[in-house]
Amino acid sequence: MEKQYSTLDIVRILDIPRERLREWLNRGFIRPSIQEAKGPGTKALFSHEDLHRILLFKQLLENGLSRELASSAVDKLSPEDIDRGEFAALGFGGKGSLQRFDPGINEEELKGLAGEVRSEMGAEDIVRLVPRWLRERYGRTLWKAFRIFAEKVRSLTLERLIGRYDQVMLINLKRLRHHVSETLGQS
Repeated sequence: MEKQYSTLDIVRILDIPRERLREWLNRGFIRPSIQEAKGPGTKALFSHEDLHRILLFKQLLENGLSRELASSAVDKLSPEDIDRGEFAALGFGGKGSLQRFDPGINEEELKGLAGEVRSEMGAEDIVRLVPRWLRERYGRTLWKAFRIFAEKVRSLTLERLIGRYDQVMLINLKRLRHHVSETLGQS
């Protein structure tokens, strides 16, 4: 039988104020998958997967998303995404629509791409990597040239990763699962 968690368990495990969790439930931003509280004497029951969803919702809010958008993002993830996925990507289109898509990238590739953009390079590396026309245009201001070049690399990397979305949210599901497991181990 699957482990069940009450509202009080969620408050304690994920360190969410009780009234805030109650508000999220009442307004439909999050929902228990096992049992909803329907009147006096009943209680909401959450699954292990719900813990992941609530933690993700909380993290999205902490990163500046609205409750509506965070709720929509969490709803787009399937149980398979949460159970086994390494990354999930959600793209925001021009009209604010939110779409789930496969980023086609694993953690090692993502680290490599991030390393290309944020690597700590010496002046010789910058001179070698910065296109010649930038060096000629900005002369001795290599830092400015490098920043422009790094932005170009970053935009190409993001273009490869996200396609044509205006904004993208990349969710590290592996880290999310680890965080929940770690938190459960401490409680």
